[in-house]
Amino acid sequence: MQPLQASTSITAAALPAVHPTVIQPRAAVGGGRAKARTALAAGAVKIGGVDFALFLGHQLLEGASIFDRQHYNDYQKFKLIANEGDETVQAALALLKENPDKDKEKEVKKLDAAIKAAVKKNS
Repeated sequence: MQPLQASTSITAAALPAVHPTVIQPRAAVGGGRAKARTALAAGAVKIGGVDFALFLGHQLLEGASIFDRQHYNDYQKFKLIANEGDETVQAALALLKENPDKDKEKEVKKLDAAIKAAVKKNS
């Protein structure tokens, strides 16, 4: 996995291939989808590394749920995706050590707990 950078640029040109439910950069622009679309239409938007890690971690946890006991029941695939989510959490914690933010740290720890709970539930 590539290390997370302090910020990532997303342009409107990248959006047509993205499913509408994935366009949730509320943390990046501090608002809803309409505000995010407006900001993206204006050009590249900088998203903080921690915000991106939180978004990615939540998406990985949601994606891993496809392979949990209630759905496809494939623990190896579930664990593989959940491990990527855990690595994302660890990267976010490393970024938070450089630039502390209590609120984001709380969110990252909540995501970490959710990933660990899901792994424990499905093991």
